[in-house]
Amino acid sequence: MEDERRGNKRDPKQPQRILVSLEIPKRIVLDTTALVNHLRSADQKSIVTRLEGKTQLATTIINIFELYYGAYKSREVKRNLAAVKGLRSTLQVFNLTEASAERAGKILAHLEAKGRPLDPRDLFVASICLEQGFAVLTDNTEHFKRIPELETLPEKELSKALEEETPKLSSVAGTKTISREDWRRARRVIRNSEARTKESLG
Repeated sequence: MEDERRGNKRDPKQPQRILVSLEIPKRIVLDTTALVNHLRSADQKSIVTRLEGKTQLATTIINIFELYYGAYKSREVKRNLAAVKGLRSTLQVFNLTEASAERAGKILAHLEAKGRPLDPRDLFVASICLEQGFAVLTDNTEHFKRIPELETLPEKELSKALEEETPKLSSVAGTKTISREDWRRARRVIRNSEARTKESLG
């Protein structure tokens, strides 16, 4: 439109570029897939790193369990344990409360009635996210999308979008973001832990 007003006609053979703003929740729980991909990232450009300071990041005790499980099954147990503990120290970790346990029971009963049961670990992560009011960032979208009230963020799609444009943060009332100083300290811990491990978990 601007080119036409100036008398410049757009070449019909050239594809028109359409910019779409990306809405990212200000509160995101990192599922195990996102955490593992972050630990495996050697170029410091994982999606977790790119989200630092832009949104409040957290995870659940279920995901921490899965990281420890993977570390103990790996060949480099000591090194991977150090990486897990370093990452864990930078994140807020939500526990499974009675309220989220009750929610999980309700969700599972509903899914089983439809013949679509869910792995207990995914179920607990989802119920914690709902109880805390967080979206979940994951590569395991097939399971989490069985719960329509849960906001699921596909990791690969979000990562690609972050590479193409600057995300626009959606406003959430009452949200508290982590300070820049806290994130600088967190990044130092992550860099130190990742320097000790270049091998992936499992």
